[in-house]
Amino acid sequence: MLFRAMSKWKKIKRTFMVNVGSFLGYYFLKILYSTQRWDYQFLDPSSQEVFQTKPVIMSFWHNQQLTMPQLLLGLKLQNTPTPYVMISKHTDGRLIAKTVKRFNINSVAGSSTEGGKEALLALIDLINKGFSAVITPDGPRGPIYKLKRGVIQLAMATGTPIFPLVISTNSFWQFKSWDKMILPKPFCKGTFLIGKPITIARQLSEQELLEMIHRVESEMNNLMEMANCYDDLTLDSNHQATQ
Repeated sequence: MLFRAMSKWKKIKRTFMVNVGSFLGYYFLKILYSTQRWDYQFLDPSSQEVFQTKPVIMSFWHNQQLTMPQLLLGLKLQNTPTPYVMISKHTDGRLIAKTVKRFNINSVAGSSTEGGKEALLALIDLINKGFSAVITPDGPRGPIYKLKRGVIQLAMATGTPIFPLVISTNSFWQFKSWDKMILPKPFCKGTFLIGKPITIARQLSEQELLEMIHRVESEMNNLMEMANCYDDLTLDSNHQATQ
């Protein structure tokens, strides 16, 4: 009886924390986003139509997830296929899921550590119905910038291209979490860099799958380095403009 009572109390406490946290997080982000300005840059302009009209798999690193609602809200204005985000079942994941739901962004519960198979099947069904998917392939526990196989398996099962995404901004806070979480500052200007689409074959051997994991991981990390250079170029051009 005592164990059941304690378990029930933990669930009530968790639900309360998620509800209150998501409420505060939503309004904080909503105000923050209203001060920021973002645009989109495609490395392959010819793929923009595919990105905006057909189901795709958006893949970005876990430490950039606080910009994800801003990205998806911007895409909604362009009438792109509705995206569903894979978010872990852990308490912090439920907090994030509840927060993005307040932005009218849907999610499926699961990750590489819990409920991954069920979430993957749900995303396969959603993509087949015409929706897009969003995955942070190094989550929920890392290692940082190391891609797990779920995003490749999803692309194999659906024939849907993977679009690597990163943010580029020179004004942000960075937290001391395992993923070095990034939060762009108020009034910042930034760019969502969208890499070239990567198509995965429907049938891969285990070795080919590992090679593809390495390829997509490298593409995402190269894109991140490009974003850092993009920031430096922006800073240099702004500096020259003021001289």
